[in-house]
Amino acid sequence: MISAKDKLDVNISSNANLIIGQGVFLYVTFESANPINVVSTKLKFTGASPNITVPQGDVSLTVDPKDKTKATYQTLLTVANENIKENDPIKFTLEATQSNAEKFPFTGTARTVNQDSLTLIFNNNFIRTPNITSPQALEKAKVSTTLIGQGEPQTPLSNVPVFITADPISDFSSCTFEDDNGKPLSLQTMGNYTGLFINSGKDGSVSFNMSPQKATSMVLNIKSWIIFIGEEFVHAFSPLFIINPDIPKFPNSLLPPNIQGGFSGLLTSDAGASDFRIAIPVYPGNNSGDYILFLTKNLSKAGAKREYTDHYVVVGNPRTELGDSNYVYTLPYDIFDYGTPFDINYVVILGQSAGSLTSQPASVTYMGGATYQPDSGIKREYDKCKVYTSYGVTGPEIHEGSVIGYDSIKEYFDNKPVDPNQKKTGLFIEIMGGSLQGQVFFGSKVTLNMYIQAKNRNNKKIFVTQIMPSKADKYTGHLSLVFHIDIDKITGILPYDGGGAGYIWFDYQVGAKSYGEIWSGKIDTRPDAPTTKD
Repeated sequence: MISAKDKLDVNISSNANLIIGQGVFLYVTFESANPINVVSTKLKFTGASPNITVPQGDVSLTVDPKDKTKATYQTLLTVANENIKENDPIKFTLEATQSNAEKFPFTGTARTVNQDSLTLIFNNNFIRTPNITSPQALEKAKVSTTLIGQGEPQTPLSNVPVFITADPISDFSSCTFEDDNGKPLSLQTMGNYTGLFINSGKDGSVSFNMSPQKATSMVLNIKSWIIFIGEEFVHAFSPLFIINPDIPKFPNSLLPPNIQGGFSGLLTSDAGASDFRIAIPVYPGNNSGDYILFLTKNLSKAGAKREYTDHYVVVGNPRTELGDSNYVYTLPYDIFDYGTPFDINYVVILGQSAGSLTSQPASVTYMGGATYQPDSGIKREYDKCKVYTSYGVTGPEIHEGSVIGYDSIKEYFDNKPVDPNQKKTGLFIEIMGGSLQGQVFFGSKVTLNMYIQAKNRNNKKIFVTQIMPSKADKYTGHLSLVFHIDIDKITGILPYDGGGAGYIWFDYQVGAKSYGEIWSGKIDTRPDAPTTKD
């Protein structure tokens, strides 16, 4: 009779890339068909290469008190910092004594990492809290980055263990987590640190989804770390805001904001200024470090939700910054649509997880005057983007200097994209990847900007940051990033009174300080506008 096999599972890949000097959190689970005898069954590390420190001798398992057939063990391994070089092999074998479980042979590779590649981004940095009184599907945020090696040529780092946590940890712990396949992920604790331990994928990607479970608002400062690499954690591109946008009834809400120059309800920019000033009245419990988020609601749309404007401030000195007439903070006019009634309010996230406060709204209609266009004075290292019609990046390209008309963005009967998930309206903006001069290297964080100046539209739109992939798209064959611009954001743009089309520009930012060249054209997207070729 063949006895059931014991099972030994380890939380790292058997061929992981490990960073020179890295600490590796090792979590082992052991399962047996019979109750585990901790006296005879232990773990043992053998055959370790001199460039990694492992426990010596037999180490004891911790048996699950509720299930004596299961046990765990955790420890911290350390990769050498000296007498080791890039691509050196790292080896050890882990086995369970007095057990028929298969051994865990580890054969990894020593690597170095580009620290900037640890910066996490979100597909959405604002998600709504669960609504207790009106249950709905939980909103999720996808958190991701791509790890790349240091030096030339840069390559993706696969199977690297990464530790991810957040401040405040109590709020982070109240969320649920899952991988891209929907498998739940659990927080683990190592000493005084609690967070997620995630291995990068074959393409270097680090990715997970998270959902709030509490109905209270919070700000999470998410950060990542390869243990012992670098002097501190690498913070995400921005905070993650989990907000309840509902406005409490009087007297449980705060006073509305005051908009400088907007007391009549009409707001106009003077001399083309792009920003207006706003004052936040003093609120109870104010303190340095409080977050103030600004939200708007389009009053002309039935059923419109209150939306985050993508703008927030962190209070520095409450005494000088707060007050009915302290117009310290600025916001861009383009958070409002031209000639459309909106209201604006704010949510305060108090420091030290002390809760949140929400204001009543102030009504305003923006009547124009602001202008937006790319900064011509900054250094630009990358090539211009490419602009395509509603057919996508395998369809007609709109060349620089052309007029984008309604015909460019509408849906066509014969538009049958190879990618079944591709939209059939709007514009598609492509940024080319690669290693040649002017191309964006894989793993880079790229943010697209769109600027419009027209009779009824003057605004700047910043699109969600994406990561340049390392491989060509399976549908298009292009090694690139593609941003889709929804038709609703670019339709109905009118020419000037003299008949000339409006202006449109695109540029993009790579990381924190690098920029792509400016693409410029014209735009007239009236549905009844004549087709223009120049």
